[in-house]
Amino acid sequence: MQRQLNVSQAAELLGLSVHTIRAYVSQKRIPFRRIGARVVLDPDELQGWLEGKAVVPLVPHEQRKASGRAARVAVAGGAA
Repeated sequence: MQRQLNVSQAAELLGLSVHTIRAYVSQKRIPFRRIGARVVLDPDELQGWLEGKAVVPLVPHEQRKASGRAARVAVAGGAA
């Protein structure tokens, strides 16, 4: 059986507060298990959960810079 984390250890691993982890558990927003009254979290499941929270930009970085204010002003014929 692999190592399980308690709430404090999970908070440290994720860089969140214990309060936030407990809130996520009560809202069922994070993967966890109850063993009696004890809450345990699997580090591999937490890693997968965290990876699923990644936000990937829709537009590559260089295109975003060109689509900003300077590009809109240039199209309108004004100076940046």
